[in-house]
Amino acid sequence: MALNEYDPDLVDVVVDVATMSGFQEDSICEFEYDDEFYEIVKGVDGDVSRSRKVCRTGKLTIHLLNTSKSNAVLTALMSFGFTSGNGTADVFTVLIRDRNGASLVSCEKCWIQKAPGIAHADKAQPRDWVIALEKPILVETGV
Repeated sequence: MALNEYDPDLVDVVVDVATMSGFQEDSICEFEYDDEFYEIVKGVDGDVSRSRKVCRTGKLTIHLLNTSKSNAVLTALMSFGFTSGNGTADVFTVLIRDRNGASLVSCEKCWIQKAPGIAHADKAQPRDWVIALEKPILVETGV
C-alpha cells in the first residue's frame, strides 16, 4: 500500500503575475464551475435528452488573512476596472497549480467579482476574494 502525502506549500495560486501568499489557517482557495455541463430533459415517455451548455464560467475564492500583502495586489487589479475607463483593464489570468500531483486550474479571462468583507478583531481576520473565471480549464488528477 502506498503512502500519499500532501504539502500545502506545494500549492501555487498565481493571479496575473503575482503568486499569492498569506492564506487563512485552514484554507488556501476554492474553485468550482458555476453550472452543470449538461441540462437534462426527461420526456413523459421515459426518453432522456441532454443539452451541452456551451458557456462555461467558474468561481474562485481566495482565502487570505488581512495581514497578507496579496490583498494589495488584488485591490490594485480591482481598481483598474474602476479608474481606467477601459472595460477590460481589470481582466487578468489565474493559475492554481498543485505540485503534490498534477492538478491545476487555469484561465485567461478573470476578474474580481466580489471584494472581501472587512472585520477587525483581536487577531488576524479573513479576507475572501471572489474571482469570476470565463472558460476555466480544470485538470484534477489527485495526489
